[in-house]
Amino acid sequence: MEFNGIIYTAFSSNDEIKQFHKYIDFDTRPRFPEDLPEGERKLAEEAEFIEYPVDIEYLSELECLYTLSYLGDFEVTNKVIVKLARFFNAKRLVVFIQNDEEFCEYRQYIPGENRLLYSYLSPKSPLKDSAIEDYLIEHQFDNSAFKKILETYP
Repeated sequence: MEFNGIIYTAFSSNDEIKQFHKYIDFDTRPRFPEDLPEGERKLAEEAEFIEYPVDIEYLSELECLYTLSYLGDFEVTNKVIVKLARFFNAKRLVVFIQNDEEFCEYRQYIPGENRLLYSYLSPKSPLKDSAIEDYLIEHQFDNSAFKKILETYP
Protein backbone atom coordinates (compact mmCIF):
# COMPACT_ATOMS: atom_id res chain seq x y z
CA MET A 1 0.00 0.00 0.00
CA GLU A 2 1.35 3.42 -0.91
CA PHE A 3 1.37 6.29 1.57
CA ASN A 4 2.26 9.93 1.03
CA GLY A 5 3.91 11.98 3.69
CA ILE A 6 5.40 15.31 4.59
CA ILE A 7 7.93 15.77 7.35
CA TYR A 8 8.58 19.11 9.04
CA THR A 9 11.76 19.63 11.02
CA ALA A 10 12.94 22.57 13.12
CA PHE A 11 16.41 22.76 14.61
CA SER A 12 18.36 25.21 16.76
CA SER A 13 21.51 25.31 14.64
CA ASN A 14 22.67 24.97 11.05
CA ASP A 15 24.93 22.11 12.02
CA GLU A 16 22.03 20.10 13.45
CA ILE A 17 19.78 20.51 10.40
CA LYS A 18 22.68 19.75 8.03
CA GLN A 19 23.46 16.56 9.94
CA PHE A 20 19.80 15.47 9.86
CA HIS A 21 19.49 16.39 6.18
CA LYS A 22 22.61 14.37 5.39
CA TYR A 23 20.76 11.18 6.36
CA ILE A 24 17.50 12.06 4.60
CA ASP A 25 18.66 13.26 1.18
CA PHE A 26 19.69 10.74 -1.48
CA ASP A 27 22.73 12.73 -2.57
CA THR A 28 24.21 13.08 0.91
CA ARG A 29 23.14 9.91 2.74
CA PRO A 30 26.24 8.07 4.02
CA ARG A 31 26.95 4.95 1.96
CA PHE A 32 29.68 3.47 4.14
CA PRO A 33 28.89 3.48 7.88
CA GLU A 34 32.47 2.53 8.73
CA ASP A 35 33.57 5.98 7.53
CA LEU A 36 31.40 7.71 10.13
CA PRO A 37 32.08 8.57 13.78
CA GLU A 38 31.33 5.63 16.09
CA GLY A 39 28.12 7.21 17.45
CA GLU A 40 26.61 7.57 13.96
CA ARG A 41 27.35 4.14 12.50
CA LYS A 42 24.21 2.45 13.81
CA LEU A 43 22.12 5.42 12.62
CA ALA A 44 23.58 5.11 9.13
CA GLU A 45 22.77 1.40 9.05
CA GLU A 46 19.18 2.04 10.13
CA ALA A 47 18.75 4.94 7.68
CA GLU A 48 20.13 2.98 4.75
CA PHE A 49 16.75 1.77 3.50
CA ILE A 50 14.35 4.55 4.48
CA GLU A 51 12.48 6.39 1.75
CA TYR A 52 14.13 9.36 0.05
CA PRO A 53 12.20 12.63 -0.25
CA VAL A 54 10.72 13.48 -3.64
CA ASP A 55 10.83 17.17 -2.72
CA ILE A 56 12.65 19.31 -0.16
CA GLU A 57 11.50 22.83 0.75
CA TYR A 58 13.49 24.98 3.17
CA LEU A 59 11.18 27.29 5.10
CA SER A 60 14.16 28.98 6.77
CA GLU A 61 17.75 28.09 7.55
CA LEU A 62 16.56 25.94 10.44
CA GLU A 63 13.20 24.59 9.18
CA CYS A 64 12.48 22.21 6.35
CA LEU A 65 9.65 20.24 4.72
CA TYR A 66 10.46 16.86 3.17
CA THR A 67 7.81 15.30 0.90
CA LEU A 68 7.90 11.51 0.67
CA SER A 69 6.09 8.81 -1.21
CA TYR A 70 6.25 5.71 0.96
CA LEU A 71 6.40 2.61 -1.20
CA GLY A 72 7.50 0.43 1.68
CA ASP A 73 6.58 0.36 5.32
CA PHE A 74 6.03 3.95 6.45
CA GLU A 75 6.20 2.93 10.11
CA VAL A 76 9.81 1.77 9.71
CA THR A 77 10.77 4.98 7.89
CA ASN A 78 9.05 7.14 10.51
CA LYS A 79 10.70 5.28 13.37
CA VAL A 80 14.14 5.98 11.87
CA ILE A 81 13.28 9.61 11.07
CA VAL A 82 12.16 10.19 14.66
CA LYS A 83 15.38 8.57 15.89
CA LEU A 84 17.47 10.79 13.58
CA ALA A 85 15.59 13.92 14.66
CA ARG A 86 16.16 13.11 18.32
CA PHE A 87 19.82 12.24 17.76
CA PHE A 88 20.43 15.60 16.07
CA ASN A 89 18.38 17.52 18.67
CA ALA A 90 15.36 18.59 16.62
CA LYS A 91 13.26 21.17 18.43
CA ARG A 92 10.17 19.98 16.57
CA LEU A 93 9.29 17.18 14.18
CA VAL A 94 5.82 16.89 12.68
CA VAL A 95 4.92 14.01 10.38
CA PHE A 96 1.95 13.93 8.02
CA ILE A 97 0.87 10.53 6.65
CA GLN A 98 -1.86 9.96 4.08
CA ASN A 99 -3.23 6.88 2.38
CA ASP A 100 -5.80 8.03 -0.17
CA GLU A 101 -8.63 9.22 2.04
CA GLU A 102 -8.71 6.26 4.41
CA PHE A 103 -5.95 7.45 6.71
CA CYS A 104 -4.65 10.97 7.20
CA GLU A 105 -2.95 12.31 10.31
CA TYR A 106 -0.50 14.90 11.57
CA ARG A 107 1.65 13.72 14.48
CA GLN A 108 4.17 15.76 16.45
CA TYR A 109 7.37 14.43 17.96
CA ILE A 110 9.26 16.75 20.25
CA PRO A 111 11.58 15.76 23.06
CA GLY A 112 9.50 13.71 25.48
CA GLU A 113 6.32 13.88 23.43
CA ASN A 114 4.55 11.93 20.70
CA ARG A 115 1.21 13.65 20.12
CA LEU A 116 -1.53 13.41 17.53
CA LEU A 117 -2.16 16.96 16.29
CA TYR A 118 -4.92 16.28 13.82
CA SER A 119 -6.53 13.28 12.18
CA TYR A 120 -8.74 14.09 9.23
CA LEU A 121 -10.88 10.96 9.16
CA SER A 122 -10.76 9.95 12.77
CA PRO A 123 -12.96 10.88 15.69
CA LYS A 124 -9.76 10.42 17.79
CA SER A 125 -8.52 13.79 16.57
CA PRO A 126 -8.06 16.03 19.62
CA LEU A 127 -9.79 18.92 17.90
CA LYS A 128 -12.23 18.69 15.03
CA ASP A 129 -12.50 21.90 13.09
CA SER A 130 -14.56 22.11 9.91
CA ALA A 131 -12.69 25.24 8.73
CA ILE A 132 -9.38 23.39 8.99
CA GLU A 133 -10.81 20.32 7.26
CA ASP A 134 -12.15 22.50 4.44
CA TYR A 135 -8.69 24.07 4.09
CA LEU A 136 -6.96 20.67 4.06
CA ILE A 137 -9.32 19.38 1.37
CA GLU A 138 -9.13 22.58 -0.70
CA HIS A 139 -5.32 22.37 -0.68
CA GLN A 140 -5.32 18.58 -1.15
CA PHE A 141 -3.14 18.04 1.91
CA ASP A 142 -0.17 19.75 0.23
CA ASN A 143 2.60 21.81 1.80
CA SER A 144 0.32 24.81 2.33
CA ALA A 145 -2.14 22.58 4.23
CA PHE A 146 0.76 21.29 6.30
CA LYS A 147 1.85 24.85 7.09
CA LYS A 148 -1.72 25.61 8.24
CA ILE A 149 -1.51 22.70 10.71
CA LEU A 150 1.87 23.97 11.96
CA GLU A 151 0.41 27.45 12.55
CA THR A 152 -2.79 26.15 14.16
CA TYR A 153 -1.13 23.60 16.47
CA PRO A 154 2.21 25.05 17.62
